[in-house]
Amino acid sequence: MLYKTKTSKFLLTLITMGYFIWFGGSIIRSAVAYDLFVPATELTQKNYYSEEQKINTVRLFDIGAIYTDISYCAALLSTILLFIYWRKNLKQRGWLFMAFILIFISAPVELILIYLDIKLSMGLYYGNEIIKFSDKIINDYFIFRYSKMVIPSTMSFLAYVTAIIFVIWRPLDKPKVDAAENFNDLEGGK
Repeated sequence: MLYKTKTSKFLLTLITMGYFIWFGGSIIRSAVAYDLFVPATELTQKNYYSEEQKINTVRLFDIGAIYTDISYCAALLSTILLFIYWRKNLKQRGWLFMAFILIFISAPVELILIYLDIKLSMGLYYGNEIIKFSDKIINDYFIFRYSKMVIPSTMSFLAYVTAIIFVIWRPLDKPKVDAAENFNDLEGGK
């Protein structure tokens, strides 16, 4: 059985906690960030917010990055270790293989978003004093994230949701079929 060892239980716990914190934190951070923009198909800023309100919203967005990024990195590292640990069981567990593939395909996008978060944090706290929302640091890292990275980050997020669905329902498991049982079922249970 896959889940019997202490190592696999520990890694599964790290994965579960990490992805739950990342998942919830990503939703909250998106809600905070999109508060700055008018709901529409184009990215238009709300003109009735003051510069101080906009900068404070970006700072709130950035504070959430600490928790979500660390949680994601811990979960991804645990996923890689669990993949190595369970590599022999992947042929029998198609759902597990597909979940790993979806996570590994989506990881580069999430790592780019983490890079943008780190650069934004460095600019906000270790750079020059940011007074305007139109400063270069906010344009390069915050606005870029919500103008150019929206489609890749959404696709990555949906891939993670699909991986979770695979883990819950396990649709691709190879059933263990005994030839004698099948023959008895065909003969009427003799």
